[in-house]
Amino acid sequence: MNADLSTQSILKTWLRVLAVNTLLGWIPALLAVMFTKTSWPALRETALTGALYSNLIGIPCWLILPGLLERAAGWSWRARSAATIGVLAGCAIAGCAAANLILVAAGVVPIGQFFKVMGWTLRFCLLITVTYGLLTSAMSTLEYKLRQKEASEAEARKTAAEARFASLESRVHPHFLFNTLNSISALVREDPAMAEQMIDRLSALLRFSLDSELAGLVPLREELRIVQDYLEIERVRFGDRLRFVIETGAGTEGRGVPPLSVQTLVENSVKYAVGTKREGAEIHVRTWLEGDRLKVEVSDDGPGFDPALRKPGHGLDLLERRLTALFGPAGTLSARQADGRMFVEMLVA
Repeated sequence: MNADLSTQSILKTWLRVLAVNTLLGWIPALLAVMFTKTSWPALRETALTGALYSNLIGIPCWLILPGLLERAAGWSWRARSAATIGVLAGCAIAGCAAANLILVAAGVVPIGQFFKVMGWTLRFCLLITVTYGLLTSAMSTLEYKLRQKEASEAEARKTAAEARFASLESRVHPHFLFNTLNSISALVREDPAMAEQMIDRLSALLRFSLDSELAGLVPLREELRIVQDYLEIERVRFGDRLRFVIETGAGTEGRGVPPLSVQTLVENSVKYAVGTKREGAEIHVRTWLEGDRLKVEVSDDGPGFDPALRKPGHGLDLLERRLTALFGPAGTLSARQADGRMFVEMLVA
């Protein structure tokens, strides 16, 4: 009976890994549907090719990284990051080469075009593999450290709060990453120079995410810098439809906020305002002190949404739970409509 359960568990794990890898590999096909007119045969070939690349890269990463992260738990942040990047890059290169060889053998890629195709696909494979792998590794490292803390009875209550926050935080990063990658990927063929510039912005976002992996709070000035980078990336996708203003009140820049909290509010406006109106929308970010508490307000002139209908486990719901985990009753999130604008306000101690 135990053997059957073990076999089923292993099978479920493999199926989950294959499913995640395949979904990642379908990103180019999804982008083709969103931004180009693509025939069904071409779309099918893109999806199958993407799944081939993703699985040949993702499976070795899945087999190697857990053991590496466990051994590197006591290493410095720099050493652990360097080792992780090395493994991810190595798997990306080997998997990309193997996928191209299979495509050559299948007659999809002419043998004379192997190195040309290898050079183009390797850049994209490295970008997705290293970016997604680092975020996943950071979250796995965080979860490992939290499990270690749970072993200490003296820190039991503190560990429980950190574990709750880590669970919420780990669900924010992948969603944020995929939205950012979608914007960058749209430029890879149309404007490589702009795509490179956007990759630099993504690097800043990723560095911020990694630096704050164990931080309960970050200075508001750093959070707003990430918001600026995020909006510039999204403006590549929306053009003049996305307009924004960031207004910082006196004495607020040094106050602490949860990582990616203001970005979540801004992303909500991009989704419900800019993305739903043909003419786009204006997003206004304001911060000020209300007594001894920090208030962050993100408003837009879009159609708005009903706060009562927000989905559990998404966006604003996750942020509200993070605020409760960090500040208790002193951390609140509210939404309202007034004067043709939608306002979402975050208040923290």
